[in-house]
Amino acid sequence: MISQYYGIDSIGNFRVREENERGKITYYITRKKFISDGINEEDEQIISRSEFLLKKKETNRMISKKRHIKYLENSLKWEMDVFSDPQMVVAEIEIPDINFNLEIPDYIESVLIEEITNRKDLSNFALSKEYI
Repeated sequence: MISQYYGIDSIGNFRVREENERGKITYYITRKKFISDGINEEDEQIISRSEFLLKKKETNRMISKKRHIKYLENSLKWEMDVFSDPQMVVAEIEIPDINFNLEIPDYIESVLIEEITNRKDLSNFALSKEYI
């Protein structure tokens, strides 16, 4: 299970994440920089639980999801995020460069509804909910 919290500090927008993978909990802080459509630069660091709890106090939005990972024969990693609110599944793959010729496997293509790369309304931040 992954819980992500979003906030703004003196540096800018950030996300802190608590990731529980089979009982092993890891904490991250991430800052993203928009480069161009479909391309973001991500600075992600592992942080301690105490750092996570401090930064979490600076957030006001949250989202939870389950993540499933599948590696393809070309060593690309697909991340399938399953959300319960709203009910949806998002598959994401980070390609080596914007001109990479991605061949979507038939078992994914057959259930694919829409390409959402540039859909800001379906970003994790946009799907997150305000909390107090």
